[in-house]
Amino acid sequence: MTLVCDSSLLTGNGWPFPVNRLPSAGYLVGGTVRDALLGRRVAHLDLDFVMPGDAIATARSIAEDYGIGFVVLDAERGIARVVFRDGTADFARQVGPTLETDLHRRDFTVNAIAVQPHGGRAIDPFDGQRDLQRRTMRMISPENLREDPLRLLRAYRQCAQLNLLLEEETQQSLRLLAPLLKTVAAERVMSEIRGLLAAPGGTRWGKAAWEDGIFKHWLPYLAPWQLALADQIDGAIATLSLRWAALPQGIEQAVAGDVADTKGAQDTGTKKGEKKRNKQKGQSQSPNRMMSARLAADAALEGRGLALLKLAAWLAPSGEQAVQSLQRLKTSRHEQRIVEGVLNGIQVFTGLGDAQDGLPLRPRTSPLTITDQFKLFRISHGTFPLVAALAIAAGTPVDYLLEPIERWHHPNDPMVHPQPLLSGREILQTYGPSEGRSPGPWVGELLNALALAHAESKIHTPTQAHSFAQNWLHAHCSPPDTNSPN
Repeated sequence: MTLVCDSSLLTGNGWPFPVNRLPSAGYLVGGTVRDALLGRRVAHLDLDFVMPGDAIATARSIAEDYGIGFVVLDAERGIARVVFRDGTADFARQVGPTLETDLHRRDFTVNAIAVQPHGGRAIDPFDGQRDLQRRTMRMISPENLREDPLRLLRAYRQCAQLNLLLEEETQQSLRLLAPLLKTVAAERVMSEIRGLLAAPGGTRWGKAAWEDGIFKHWLPYLAPWQLALADQIDGAIATLSLRWAALPQGIEQAVAGDVADTKGAQDTGTKKGEKKRNKQKGQSQSPNRMMSARLAADAALEGRGLALLKLAAWLAPSGEQAVQSLQRLKTSRHEQRIVEGVLNGIQVFTGLGDAQDGLPLRPRTSPLTITDQFKLFRISHGTFPLVAALAIAAGTPVDYLLEPIERWHHPNDPMVHPQPLLSGREILQTYGPSEGRSPGPWVGELLNALALAHAESKIHTPTQAHSFAQNWLHAHCSPPDTNSPN
């Protein structure tokens, strides 16, 4: 059939190499074809090519000739990747005797369309183009979903990202096969959850997935009120952005950090074995593999702050259940710290309500005191933008956020950016053993009291801090009376 979409990307425009470097029997497949047919633009290209010949040799040759990164993903299955500035291109050996056989193994019809860049000829054996026109997500077969159960969750994620609807028979199969998701590696599941919650319609489709039993194993404590709370977040961000225009960027910046352990999360559980096999076989991972890791990490970061914020809503309130869910999903320590910080911070704005009301979190009814704000910035671990959005979603009046927002933006605010007037070492040297006090919790308590007094503008200098410390110690931590009888 003739391709119905006139997209230059499908015929080589925008690629990091000329189309004539692709073998004539090579086909572009998967997401790039689907997105082009939808007229969907993405920030990073994710090209996938299938060919009957040596795909690894083709990828290596292109990478070497055009100075772009190269890495073998799966030597046994003949899959390699080249990495360029704006994305990646995967080259895979065709599975089966024909391209149609290869396409028959894929998950959904909209992802089983292939285009031959030399001339634009399309292979669409399952009427995927028609499903795209009908905005329908339809499986190729239940057996294909069973082969890789992660595809069950991927269906909801792609419906959210692509604004598609699940075909009824497909949804029935997803419900039936949902228990199989427990067999999938946690890292792969978490990667799909990130993508789902970062999508514009993610919370709506997250609720659909929950109703269909998709999260029964991985998020067993997820309740309707938590789904409703997460669904309020986009509106809360829009509302708060009227007062804090850079809030969306602030949410993403607040979660930026060490993301090395999130790189390629969707492939965890397979690539480790592949790397070991490649090493045993003498397969090079390419001198550009660090660039591959960096780009993969960048892709994982896109919308990550919003996804973690909505995940925090799914796990609210803070407690043992939230920790268990994060550990079950094998989230990175960095992500756990972010979610824990958000759940700690939201406690300042909310309290536990009546579960029968359907929303166990109830907003506070008075503005934050100085002590409240001090506690907020201390326990939220730098996640204030996320906490603020979640607080609005839970019903907190915007006016209650204005003073904390002003503090957050002030570079020298002692509450947000504390500069201790006295260090713990100084306190021990001055008021510890020399005055009969052994090291203990009192040191941390005094440091906390000093920080609060500084934030409240009660003290400003080390001299004032020493005076405050002496009074505090006299009231809270007097040394033992050495003159008293035994």
